[in-house]
Formats: sequence, structure tokens, C-alpha cells
Amino acid sequence: MAQPPTDRTPPRGTALWCYLTALVAVPLVGVGVLTALIAVHTSGDVDSARRAEAAVRAVARLDAARTAVEREILPTLAVAVIDDPAAATQLGVAPWMLASARSVAADGTAQARTATDAALAAVAAGSPGAAVAEHVTADLAGLRAGVDRGQVRLEQLYLGYLDASNDLMTAECDAAAAAVSEGVPARTARAVQDVETIATLTQTASRQTPLYLGSLFAPDTALIGSRLAWETGWLSYTDAQRRMEELSQEPLRAAWAQLRESELVTGLDALLTPASTPAAPTRDVGRLTDLLLRSADRDAALAGLVGTAIDDVLAMAAADREDAAAVLRRTLELGAGLLLVAALGAVWLGRTVSRSLGVLAGQATRISEGELVEVEVRGPREVRTVSAALGAAVAGLRRIQDQARAVARGDLDDALLDRPLPGPLGEVVHASIRQIVTSVRQREELQFALAHRATHDPLTELPNRAQALTLVTSALHRARRSGR
Repeated sequence: MAQPPTDRTPPRGTALWCYLTALVAVPLVGVGVLTALIAVHTSGDVDSARRAEAAVRAVARLDAARTAVEREILPTLAVAVIDDPAAATQLGVAPWMLASARSVAADGTAQARTATDAALAAVAAGSPGAAVAEHVTADLAGLRAGVDRGQVRLEQLYLGYLDASNDLMTAECDAAAAAVSEGVPARTARAVQDVETIATLTQTASRQTPLYLGSLFAPDTALIGSRLAWETGWLSYTDAQRRMEELSQEPLRAAWAQLRESELVTGLDALLTPASTPAAPTRDVGRLTDLLLRSADRDAALAGLVGTAIDDVLAMAAADREDAAAVLRRTLELGAGLLLVAALGAVWLGRTVSRSLGVLAGQATRISEGELVEVEVRGPREVRTVSAALGAAVAGLRRIQDQARAVARGDLDDALLDRPLPGPLGEVVHASIRQIVTSVRQREELQFALAHRATHDPLTELPNRAQALTLVTSALHRARRSGR
């Protein structure tokens, strides 16, 4: 019976490595998403550090503007006092000396106004405190115009500049708070607080001389303030000095300690201390001039300390921004590296497993075609297990092949025929071979019995006539061949 043709073309389908790569791609996508989220968070840190740095720069510009406004107070007040007849009478100074002093004060006022305008203009639009700087610029323009026309009383003049200074100080504190709110490191946050502490001391120190001068004229005239205002300002100044001991940076504390022990600060403090000043202080012009000069020097020294603190904060903010940017770069590089390594590993794994299974499939195909090839045991553990099982199956088929050859050549006594095959199938095959061997032996025995009966007498078991004739004929043939 003819066998139906067998289609040995392997079924078509997607390669195994594609499935493996797709399987590995799922966690890869997770890693990619996690890396993206971390990068977005780190990018937010970079933006936050950049905003903090911008806020610190705004603090620096606002402090410079506030310092400039406060430096403008004394020369402007000097001009106003000289132009005020009552104040000039109380000073008891000759007219020619007042004219000379006014010229110097007017020059100082012009220079101070120029510095103030430049400092206010330096506050960038859109930065923290920009609106306050514009408002202060407008207020100062109106105040200066009134001073130049002689329409502003001394007390109003001082309070106008005081309001401008307070507005800038408030904006400066808001900018500092904005910098801290961006989540800067604790070291940078403490440095920002140091700037606020020193700026507060600078502001309160700059007001001591105007308040002291104002107290000289009270209660004769209500020019700037009374002795009570001077004493209240002094308390604020001494409280700001005590807070300087809380500076977080050792270099700033050392610089302040050196400045505090200097003759400039100790001399001014001794002069301006209400407890050591007589109830009716002198109004000597020389002493007042010396006071103004030394006060300006002290304010400049304190402003320099503020500048140092701000430079430190700017350096820290820039370092924080660079650190955040470095973390972002490392995160992106690490994420990209992990994705690349994982992708290459997935492809390599898929190719390796696919190659091992491909070799195994080729060997299985050849075995199914009747070639009992050697099965290579390699690849992953599962593939090795399947290869070993297939190799064991090939070994069993070879044993069956050897037993069949032994039966085919009639070697029924071959010891190979007595070796059982493993497993239930092996038992069935071995039983079949044993049955075939038994059948062949029975057939041979039957043939031998039939041949024996044909040539022997069944009763005596002696050769019969046909056998006797065959034996005699054979003997005659042998005799003829041998010549006997």
C-alpha cells in the first residue's frame, strides 16, 4: 500500500528571539519610563537651582539699591539742613562756612543720586523685586523734585527715604525667601539667612547717624525725630549686632569680629550710644563732619561685608545648579546605558536561545527523516535538557537499529538482542523483537523437523531410501573428485 506524501516543510511563524526580545522589552519600557521620570524630577531640580540662583542675584541687586538709597540720605539731609534757616541758626555756623558745606553736600547728593539710579536700574525686569524697584524709583523722583524746590520738610524727607529703604529691604527678604523656597541645600539656605542678618545690621547702622542728628534739634524743632526715636533705633542696632553672632559661616563671623573691634566701629558706637551721650549734646560742626565721614566709612565696611556674604551665596547657588545639572547628566547617561545594555542583552539572549533551538530543531528534523545524527547538548539549561532527551531517543533508535540488523542477518544469538530498551515504548519494541526472534527460531526448528522427517524413517529415525540415495551419490561424487 502506497504511503501518502509527507510535507516536511517546517511551519512558518515568528522567530523565537522576537518573542524573547518582546518579553524583555516590557521591563525595558519600565526602566525607560522610570529613567524619564527621574530625569524630569532632576531637571526640575536644575530649574529650581537656576531660579534660586536668580533669586540670590536679585537679593544682591536689591541690597545694592537699598544701600545706595541709604547712602543718599545723609548728603540730602545735609543740604536740606543747611537750606533750613532754623537749623542753620541752631548750628551757629558762619554763612560762608554754610555755603562751602552746602557745595560739598550738593556734590555728594548728585553722586549719591547717580549711584542710586544705577543700582535701581540694575534690578532686572521680571526678577523678584523689580516692581518694588520701579515703585521706589518713582517715589524717589517725586521726593527729589520736592527737595530741589525746597517743598519737603526734613522729617518728611527722612521718612520718605526710610520708606524707600524699607520697601527694598522687604523685597530683598522676599527674594531671599524665594531662593530658600526652591529647596536649596541647608548650607545655601543658612548662607542666605546670613545675608539677611548682615543686611539688617547694615540698614539699622545706616540710620543711627540721621537719628542722632535729628535728636540734636529736638525738642527745639521737629526735624527728623526725637531722642526717643534715636534710642529706639539704637536698640534695633544692638539687637542686629547680637544676631551677627549667629552667622553660619566662620569667615563671615571672623570678618565681623574684626570689624566690630576696629576703632571705626567702636568709636562710632561710643559716640552714638544714648547712655553715654549727654542730654544736650554739642552741635559742633567739626564734630558733626567727622561723624558723617566715619559713619559713611562704617556703612561702606558693612556693605562690603554684605557683598562678601552675597558672593558666597552666589557661589553656593551656582555650585548647587552645577550639582543638579551633573546629577541630571549622570541620570540620563546611566538610564541610557542601562537601556542600551538591556537591549543588547535581550537581543543577545534571544539570538543565543534561538540559535540553540534552531540547531536542535535541525537535528530533530534530520532524525525525523531517518538520520540518526549526534545530538549536540549546548545552550540554556532547558535546551540542554531537551537535547539530552533527544540524544537518549537517538541512542534508543540506534539500539533498535542494531537489533534489527542482527535479526536481519540471522544472528539470533547476539547478546544485543537480550538488552532491554528503556521506557514503556522500549519494552514494547523489545517484546516485539523477542517475538520476532522466537518466531524465526520456531520457523527454523519447524523447517529442520520437516527436513528430518523427509529423510528419515519416522519409526526407526534411520535415513530412508531417498536419504540413502543422496548420501551414496554424495559419496560417489567425493570419490571421483578425490580419485579414490
